[in-house]
Amino acid sequence: MSRPLVFALTGRSGSGKSAVSAAFAARGIPVLDCDEAARRAVDLPDCRDALCRRFGSDLYPGGALDRPLLAARAFADKESTAALTAITHPFIIRLLLEQIERAGERGSRYVVVDGSTIIDGPFAPYCDKIMVVESSDPLRISRILKRDGITEQAAQARLAAQPSDEVFRAAADWVIQNKGTLAQLEDEIQQALQTLERWADEAGSKKTEH
Repeated sequence: MSRPLVFALTGRSGSGKSAVSAAFAARGIPVLDCDEAARRAVDLPDCRDALCRRFGSDLYPGGALDRPLLAARAFADKESTAALTAITHPFIIRLLLEQIERAGERGSRYVVVDGSTIIDGPFAPYCDKIMVVESSDPLRISRILKRDGITEQAAQARLAAQPSDEVFRAAADWVIQNKGTLAQLEDEIQQALQTLERWADEAGSKKTEH
């Protein structure tokens, strides 16, 4: 059994990655969610112990993580944020790799991993190709406001703190435009699906040649 190819799906907040992921999943493509893996990681015993050592033994009152408390402490300064990343990312990666292995056991040629911080992150070396969902800032802000219920100023600050479109585009092997209608997005998704299949076919041909 060979490892499935790993195609990352990423983009700036509010770009519409979730809609693209849902469309892939509806077509039977295994889609792994980095956020879901992160939520699971903090409940793993070793990760839990490390978080308590670094951020306080009161993080899990009643046995469940107090996420707002962790966020307040972990994002208080850059050093604390780096510590959170150093603790949690190895566990997140382990969970994702386990899911990828299981997908291979089920016969999948490739999986799509949905994550906002894949570019230049610790999971990037595991990705064979990177797909970026791109949108306009007004649409991004509108989606963030609807999804998260925060102020427009907070939404703008969130986008300003993220890498630019140019950074994402430079890292991308394929860009999915999500700036228009649902019908236009569907056309973009169909092209992306054809690209995924082509990448998988090309990788299969290379393996056969060797």
